[in-house]
Amino acid sequence: SLNWNGRSGSECEISGVHVLVPEMREVCTRTYSPSHITNIFKRRIMEMTGCVNSKRFHGWEAGEVLFLGAVQGDQFENRNGKDLTKVRYRFAIRPNRKNVDAGGLGVLDVDGWDYLWNIPWPEPGAHAYASGAAVVSRLYRRADLTNLGIGR
Repeated sequence: SLNWNGRSGSECEISGVHVLVPEMREVCTRTYSPSHITNIFKRRIMEMTGCVNSKRFHGWEAGEVLFLGAVQGDQFENRNGKDLTKVRYRFAIRPNRKNVDAGGLGVLDVDGWDYLWNIPWPEPGAHAYASGAAVVSRLYRRADLTNLGIGR
């Protein structure tokens, strides 16, 4: 739930909460000829950095994979004398959650990179709070990560 002082207007104070959720990291490496590493190629990577998969990607369901960006390695020569460059694509993965209890307000399905938070509301005649509202916030843009060119 959200840490809210129950007031509105200029007296309203809200602070976040840290919740541990399952998460893992993956790195995919692809080797290219240096001529492939153009500004157009780099711009596509930049534009997709910070996006979550809009459809299935590398075996993960839509909403589970966050693209963290890519790192270009140094150019090298392989055994056959061909110049190559490696690019490492970095991803963070959080599983989608099904039937999440929304503070007694029902159950929701929440994508891995979306955030479920509750607004507490005072219970009449009690010195306690109940969930007054549950909100799922979408934190990252969705994109088709297969446009990175590293698989489906």
